[in-house]
Amino acid sequence: MAVLIALLLLAPAGTASAHDQLLGSDPEDGAVVEAPDELELEFSGQLSELGLQVVVTDPDGRSVVDGEPEVDGRFVTQDLVDDLGAGTYDVVWRVTSEDGHPISGELSFTVEVTEEPTTEEPTTAAPTTVETSEPVETSEEPTETAAEETTSAEPTATAEPTEDATTGDEQDAVADEGGLPVWAWVIIGLAVVGLLGLLARTWGRGRTDA
Repeated sequence: MAVLIALLLLAPAGTASAHDQLLGSDPEDGAVVEAPDELELEFSGQLSELGLQVVVTDPDGRSVVDGEPEVDGRFVTQDLVDDLGAGTYDVVWRVTSEDGHPISGELSFTVEVTEEPTTEEPTTAAPTTVETSEPVETSEEPTETAAEETTSAEPTATAEPTEDATTGDEQDAVADEGGLPVWAWVIIGLAVVGLLGLLARTWGRGRTDA
């Protein structure tokens, strides 16, 4: 880089003045601007791409060019890196004029970085809680456990069939409770049967005698 700048500066001033000249630049020489995206040079005549060189360095001497320069008639455009920092930038250029003779020169510009104003949103104060010395009563109801909520159903004992301890006579006595005992009815039945048989026998004899 130093050798290139030295070669550009060693070009004879008389020769450069006799040929095409630099009419202007963007940014202009000595201007204070915001960070540009490119550097543009305007000359008095048509330029050749032969021997075209553009060097742009930051305050620390580092190159900030992005790619190669381009020629469009009387204009030379050199892209720069993004987000140039604040400070003074030096430019050294070398072109071939319309008559075929090389010309060179230098310029500088200053980048000023402006900070965008930040708008602060109003902050709402959080509500403050007032602490009281009085104890806060909390009603705590005893929670029922699952065992208390669900009733445990115990198996009920089934009544075993009881044996009928009463005898047959007692059952007859119970069945005829409120009337004559069974044996009385048996005697009455036998008497009725005997009476009927006696009557039948008497009736049979009467018919035989007749």
